[in-house]
Amino acid sequence: MVSCSFVSGLSDVQLDSFIDTFIQEAIESNGLSFGGGGDKQEWKGFATLDRRGSATEKHKTKVSKWFESNPEVIDFKVGGLIDSWYGEIT
Repeated sequence: MVSCSFVSGLSDVQLDSFIDTFIQEAIESNGLSFGGGGDKQEWKGFATLDRRGSATEKHKTKVSKWFESNPEVIDFKVGGLIDSWYGEIT
């Protein structure tokens, strides 16, 4: 599970830009796919490997660093790696 909270006052344009940039830089450039959504306060979903196999700790670290470097994010969580068929969501 991946989630983040935003600074207050984001416009629709700013949120759309954030989402586009997140997908391009944190997800697609690391060979991942993302499913999820939210609103101007919080956004969450799942990041998975974009091919057969599993995401790794390296993927988790890259997504975390992207959130850390983004000034629109005030809080985030990149949960533990799980088996999406059988694992518990944390």
